[in-house]
Amino acid sequence: KYYMLFLLGINTGFRVGDILKLKVKDVQGWHIKVREQKTGKYKSIKMTRPLKNELREFVKDKELHEYLFQSRVGKNKALSYKTVYWFLKRAAEDLGID
Repeated sequence: KYYMLFLLGINTGFRVGDILKLKVKDVQGWHIKVREQKTGKYKSIKMTRPLKNELREFVKDKELHEYLFQSRVGKNKALSYKTVYWFLKRAAEDLGID
């Protein structure tokens, strides 16, 4: 799931908080639809074919109302920013990056 989070980030430029709020219904078709936390504005980004293929595989067993990135705690609860930060910090340490 962190790989997909990374792919979405580098392919869309969305903030982590915006990506964590995405649901399966927001990535149907060729566009990703998101409401930016910072501005409150809706934004739609066209996906590249490789991203679309990865997303299709990633969501194949998920319902439209489910978050793309779910927490292990609670049913259909979005992954927290804190968890993502922890993962990135750990990955950076593993790579020797401060």
